[in-house]
Amino acid sequence: MSKNWQLQISQRTIEDGVFRFCLGASLAAHLVTAVLLVTTHRKYQKPLPKELEIVYQVPTSAGGVEHKVETLVKTFKKTSQTMRPEILTRENSAPASLIQEEMARQSTGLSLPEKAPGKHLAFSTKSSISIPVLQAEKISNAKYMSYNERIRQKIKNRAYFYIDHPDFESGEVYLTFVLLASGELKEVQIIDAQSRGNEYLRGAGLRSIKESVPFPPFPGDLKYPELTFNVLISFTIEDVPDSP
Repeated sequence: MSKNWQLQISQRTIEDGVFRFCLGASLAAHLVTAVLLVTTHRKYQKPLPKELEIVYQVPTSAGGVEHKVETLVKTFKKTSQTMRPEILTRENSAPASLIQEEMARQSTGLSLPEKAPGKHLAFSTKSSISIPVLQAEKISNAKYMSYNERIRQKIKNRAYFYIDHPDFESGEVYLTFVLLASGELKEVQIIDAQSRGNEYLRGAGLRSIKESVPFPPFPGDLKYPELTFNVLISFTIEDVPDSP
């Protein structure tokens, strides 16, 4: 009985060892196979091509809008995402869509309209002097009016000598002066209450009269020893657009 019992125990020990060896070898083989499958899958995995559909609008000669579809083949690593077509319009033409506009232009040969440069008007400064006829003149004689025009024109021509100065500005200087029959200047003064201008304009108006002496003598029909004249010298600076 003891020999048979010992023999059975030995056989069971051998069978357990063989079973454990086979089980370990099987687990090792499965582990190696799984590692090889993962490594091979990562090494030879290639991105799948996907089609990208772009819909854009093209103005027609009749004034309408025509929709055109352009299909481009692109490659994406993540195949689970779905690309949606985007309609390029003026409303959604944000900077991010400029890439799609460029792709559509290159694929179809269409040229995008270029923006015309804005026009900037250039201005120049124009200075002028005028001495209008005053309505308060008491003498309506034609000879007197003609003589008055001659002395106003002479004062105006002299006033232009002072136009190119940094202190020149828009304003008016009202002056009154007395001329003798010979054309000599008897007196001159500025009427401050009716003048509007800086000190430079006042001095320019006063000198314009003094430096115009001598004036022409009175016409024969004006039998006066002296006459008083009133003049309003108007100085103007304005911006005018340059001619194209």
